[in-house]
Amino acid sequence: MSVHRQKVSRAVKHVRRLESSENDAALHLFKMKAVTTLLMASALAIGGCASGAKFNDYAAKLPPPKLGDGRIWFYRPQKLLGAAIQPTVYLNREAIGTAKPAGFFHVDRPAGRYEVTCKTEWSDSTSFSLAPQSTKYIRLILVPGLLVGHVLPREESRSEALEDLQTLNAN
Repeated sequence: MSVHRQKVSRAVKHVRRLESSENDAALHLFKMKAVTTLLMASALAIGGCASGAKFNDYAAKLPPPKLGDGRIWFYRPQKLLGAAIQPTVYLNREAIGTAKPAGFFHVDRPAGRYEVTCKTEWSDSTSFSLAPQSTKYIRLILVPGLLVGHVLPREESRSEALEDLQTLNAN
């Protein structure tokens, strides 16, 4: 029997033992660990992390937003945690990108009010106003969920965002 099959067999026996003992908390904890392990293994197997240019190189080559527009940067600093979870990012209900681990992207938009939303099992959003020739930074934060993680969009300060963005790659 292969090593992988032996581990799966032991895990199944452990789950059966927990189920028969009616230890709900221990069973739930074990299942969450198993799901996390499977997601991490899947992520490592399929890759999926951003692999484009580094932020400083990328941003230096961009022209400024056109007159009356502002720029919005979206980034997800986690590299491995929840790598298989890459929901679509919506700006005022328009799909604009994907929340890839260790990645970033940007959009230029006219000044106005905006709402950023990410959806997995449930959705979460943040709203902000964009002024002409201004820049906003939206951090996409992965948090654990019941079955899968959730990506929460949050406005971030310029200083914090620029520090985070240094190690990330363009989507």
